[in-house]
Amino acid sequence: MESTAERRQTISLDGTWQVAEGNMSVMPEVFDHTAPVPGLLDLAEPPFDTPGNVITDAQRGLAWERPKRADPLREAFWYRRTFKINAPESNVALLKVNKAFFGTCVF
Repeated sequence: MESTAERRQTISLDGTWQVAEGNMSVMPEVFDHTAPVPGLLDLAEPPFDTPGNVITDAQRGLAWERPKRADPLREAFWYRRTFKINAPESNVALLKVNKAFFGTCVF
């Protein structure tokens, strides 16, 4: 008899993913950038406009304990990747997301 470990299939999702910027409540309709996973968004093609908070000249030199400012360009970056699972008899699929620093939501 075949054990669960012998039937388990692992699929790496490392590679090029589609990426879009937007807000937390609505998934973007268009994913017009790509970025390597694992990797950083500063490697996206085409590049995003100044990802992250921008520190103005007036803010330079202020204490680090200043209030958190929202990014004026976006609330979130959305990643999208499609893949196929070749195990139709499987009743359970487990998606493991490592190193998602600010949070993860899967659709």
